[in-house]
Amino acid sequence: MFVNRPRDICARYGGEEFALVWGDTPLEHTKVLANKLIEKLVELDIPNKNSPTERYLTVSIGLAEIYPDKDSKVEEFIGKADSLLYKAKEGGRNGVVCEKYA
Repeated sequence: MFVNRPRDICARYGGEEFALVWGDTPLEHTKVLANKLIEKLVELDIPNKNSPTERYLTVSIGLAEIYPDKDSKVEEFIGKADSLLYKAKEGGRNGVVCEKYA
């Protein structure tokens, strides 16, 4: 449902972080997908035994959209997505923050 096309990628990107790449997908559609992912995770009620604050597993999502050109730098784009992720974490649990990256 979330990563099922040949151009979609899901990969672990750090200890507790994952990267989802939805190629050729507008930001508004990825926001819908991200919110569905949160809904599905909430439905699973996965215990978060190691958390002092949350009883169940939560997810924070930073979404960035880019239409790359010859001057695009992947490191800058990843940095943008990462900063959006931390904005989502600061905003509470099970949230999405998104932005177009030019």
